[in-house]
Amino acid sequence: NFILPLFHTTGSITGVFMQQEQQWTSSYYMGILPLLLVAVAVWRARQPRTVLLAAMALAATLFAFGDAGFILDSLRHCFPILGFTRYPIKFIVIAIFCLALLSGAGADWLQSQNFATIRATLRPLVALFGLAVLVLLAIAFWLPFPTDSWKDTWVNALGRLLVLGGGLCFLKLAFAVRPERTRAVLAFGFLF
Repeated sequence: NFILPLFHTTGSITGVFMQQEQQWTSSYYMGILPLLLVAVAVWRARQPRTVLLAAMALAATLFAFGDAGFILDSLRHCFPILGFTRYPIKFIVIAIFCLALLSGAGADWLQSQNFATIRATLRPLVALFGLAVLVLLAIAFWLPFPTDSWKDTWVNALGRLLVLGGGLCFLKLAFAVRPERTRAVLAFGFLF
């Protein structure tokens, strides 16, 4: 759901989609482009703070799985105080906070590089993210949950791919133009 927010979700009568048996939050999707910036930070801007943030985000995500992830359950046996976590999905808040900071680190790294380095960095990541969306879409088609809506899932996947492509077009144009003001507007379009 970090990459494809409507993957295996159920629409409510009001049109809000939720994961089955998960009513604490309807979504923790942060956007595919900010997630791309997270991947840039983890891959290219490796500093002690980015490694720490990535480890915290991964740990919080694994804790958010609750008993299904086995890690939190194992830790509860060692540290019974962790039994207070009635809704482990709340750990996702820590992950989102860390991912937002990593996204900023990725954007900072991009600003300090030339276009050839940026293109060489983003090409494999964009291909990986596009492939991930398509794989999740295939799983949603061939292995659906009983309450899944295929129509909503594939429209959502198409939207993620369009946002990914559109954001990269803004980024490429931002490096192609000369006036700083135009470049700033195009960079803001990437963030938007």
